[in-house]
Amino acid sequence: MFVRFAQFHEMLTYVTGVNNYLLYLVGPPALICILLSGGMQRLLKNRCARYCLAFGCIMFVATPFSIWKGESSDLLYTFLKTNLIMLPVIGGLAVTWRDIRRILSMAALGGALSAVNGKLFPQDFAGRPGLAFGTVANPDDYASHLILLTPLLLWVALDSQRSPLLRLGASGVIVIAMNLIVGTASRGALLALGAGLAFFLLYASARQRVTIFIAVPVIALILVTSVSRYTLDRIFTFSTTGGAGINEEAAESSAMRKELLMRSIGATLTHPLLGVGPGEFGLYEGTMSQKLGQHGLWHGTHNTFTQVSSECGLPALFVFVAAIFSAFNLLRKAHRDARRQPGNEDIVRTLFCLMLSFVGFFTAITFLNFAYGFYMPTLVGLACAVTFGARREMALRSMPQAAPRGFSAAPGRRGFRPA
Repeated sequence: MFVRFAQFHEMLTYVTGVNNYLLYLVGPPALICILLSGGMQRLLKNRCARYCLAFGCIMFVATPFSIWKGESSDLLYTFLKTNLIMLPVIGGLAVTWRDIRRILSMAALGGALSAVNGKLFPQDFAGRPGLAFGTVANPDDYASHLILLTPLLLWVALDSQRSPLLRLGASGVIVIAMNLIVGTASRGALLALGAGLAFFLLYASARQRVTIFIAVPVIALILVTSVSRYTLDRIFTFSTTGGAGINEEAAESSAMRKELLMRSIGATLTHPLLGVGPGEFGLYEGTMSQKLGQHGLWHGTHNTFTQVSSECGLPALFVFVAAIFSAFNLLRKAHRDARRQPGNEDIVRTLFCLMLSFVGFFTAITFLNFAYGFYMPTLVGLACAVTFGARREMALRSMPQAAPRGFSAAPGRRGFRPA
């Protein structure tokens, strides 16, 4: 969790100039433990895990029918080897609530390092800050990555079991992350923040709602005054019309994304069963446009869901979306049950922060190409592990305390009676 979310292996490669293959050191031992512990059988009891594996199977079937089989094969191999494997690694190993806290702590630590990396290794993308290395170096990708991890930092900041210094540090990193998210001028990230805020208000208590109504305007004012005019113009430019405040680059980007969306829907309708091949929409769109005498864009779909449908077909889209909603539903039901039982405030808080990650991230990737990353398998595995651990912990907490030896647990006049 730490290596993937912090992009630690990518950072080491960037700093040292040598590929350290760190994932190969931590991955195989985890897989061996899964096989020995029986975690795979427990994981497959969850419908969302089966949907996730079905997505990998459909990718496998779609690859031989790709318009460029070699490139799709490379993408499939990478997805199975380094990304889909996160599903059993996360979902199959964690059992106890202590395991869950360790996993989430490592994810939060990874998020903290990822946010700090944005300050230590910045890269300018035409006036927009991104990362100097890694698979999410692009400002839009980096913003979505931080949106996923910021609620886990919030979980640390709200955790009364942590030291005050650690909670204060997590709060400080949240401010850094929010500054970076707004600074990227990503309009998809802005919508994701809005969706997260709406979800927060829906599930928060009355006291938390009052707090957020006071805090949000203050935070928004600080963030707005800390970014450039270019950033603000870009964030609020959604079309090519609107007057003097239009950001030309943003307007062109918006128009291109709309065109790509329509063409990806067209590719889905003409190749509904298995798509044009994993990772091949850009090639398909460009070559088809040339044949029709049009200008090809030669880009990905900029929409994860039409990326799946156009490249792998409608069945792949169904299982992809079903995996997300089924995993979120697991968390929602566990959150509901935890709220009904007293003494589970820490579990409620954990499930809430993870649901917040789901809402923000999957809103953000509606405008990105994230279909074959490690995120969906990891989040599905995390949902399976957290709900299993939460329900196990709630059951343990609801059991009567063990009676002293020689006494039964049935209460008598003074709390216990002789066995």
